[in-house]
Amino acid sequence: MVGQRVSFASNGDTTDAYLALPEAGRGPGVIVIQEWWGLVGHIEDVADRFAARGYVALAPDYFHRTGPGVEYGYDDAGMAGGMKLLLQLDADEMISDTRAALAKAGVDHEVVVYPGADHGFFCDQRASYQKENAEDAWKRVKALFRDRLSS
Repeated sequence: MVGQRVSFASNGDTTDAYLALPEAGRGPGVIVIQEWWGLVGHIEDVADRFAARGYVALAPDYFHRTGPGVEYGYDDAGMAGGMKLLLQLDADEMISDTRAALAKAGVDHEVVVYPGADHGFFCDQRASYQKENAEDAWKRVKALFRDRLSS
């Protein structure tokens, strides 16, 4: 499955995103949250993986107000640029709002912490990639989606 870039209205502004549709053209929906590198190929690949499993996957450009369309490399300059944009967001509020929305909607959710795993352990394009933890996380996500989001 290969998705495409789309735009949509959001809070009085326009937001870009990557949308990946399953072969059927519809299915349960998931949001893929970008890393600080921007809406890069890895995030598109993750959205495409969900679409291949039958889910509609949308990856919004969370930097649409502070750095629309940025795509940083996995290097020090990319980290600096992404961090600058990230610091302009209130990450704690974003996380808190997401958890509150899940709780209000009655969505059962789980937070898994992998001891010793660095940020970005799931990205197979980075030096911080941890195959065993990434495979476990992907197995958990697939099981969650199969058990809770199947159509």
